[in-house]
Amino acid sequence: MNLTVTEVCFLVGFSSPGSFSARFRELCGVSPSQFQREAHRKGPPPVPGCYVLMWAGPHSGKTAISEKPAPAAGD
Repeated sequence: MNLTVTEVCFLVGFSSPGSFSARFRELCGVSPSQFQREAHRKGPPPVPGCYVLMWAGPHSGKTAISEKPAPAAGD
């Protein structure tokens, strides 16, 4: 999705592209436009390994979230 800086500005709740750009530069050290150019040139960000493992799950075919503990004796 290629949004303009102005579109991003309004989507995140700023009412002025100037104030958005100033705050963005303050926090990130570069202008939003420069950030977009550099991000585009580098390609998509790498997916952290923890997310890969979370989505892939163990090799047994079950994810840790779907596994249920065994019922206690007498249940």
